[in-house]
Amino acid sequence: MIKNYYSIVVGALFIVLSLVLSSCASNYVMANGPCAVPQTQNLESVLASSRDILSDQDCTVAFDKHFDNLLMVAEGSPGENNNRRFSDFLQWSEKNGIIGNANAKQRYTRYFSRTFVSLPDEYSNCSSACPRISSVKSDMRVELNQKERGSRILSNKQLMLDAHQDYRKVQLLLEATCTSCRASAI
Repeated sequence: MIKNYYSIVVGALFIVLSLVLSSCASNYVMANGPCAVPQTQNLESVLASSRDILSDQDCTVAFDKHFDNLLMVAEGSPGENNNRRFSDFLQWSEKNGIIGNANAKQRYTRYFSRTFVSLPDEYSNCSSACPRISSVKSDMRVELNQKERGSRILSNKQLMLDAHQDYRKVQLLLEATCTSCRASAI
């Protein structure tokens, strides 16, 4: 009886230890291995390297790290051409099955368009926005920060001004909608 218990405990420990070690190994590959993000500050080089790396099926899980790295490098070399560079990179990623079409469009819009993708389609509807108004506002604030970053990457102050204006308008509309909904519910 004790021998069986000992075997079960040892077996369970072996499984747990194996899982922990395999997790560490995959993190190591992501940080330092063949899927690691390029360590240069030249945007064209980073774009080319990221395409090469992400072309490896085993590295597609590193897409978010590569996209974040591209944003960081692009902040160091802002310009209007970055609009095309990011659009091309996201289209390439979608075409090669790394991310879906909706994901590509959403990422582009989050950073480089004044349109808020975090806003529910029916945001002026009581049942759609009001029950979760706090999370909608929070999500929009995060996206506004992303748009500010995108406007810096593009050297496009108008994008930031337009996004801030739309943000304020939608916030007022959300508040008015939910105030009206609460009043009609009484």
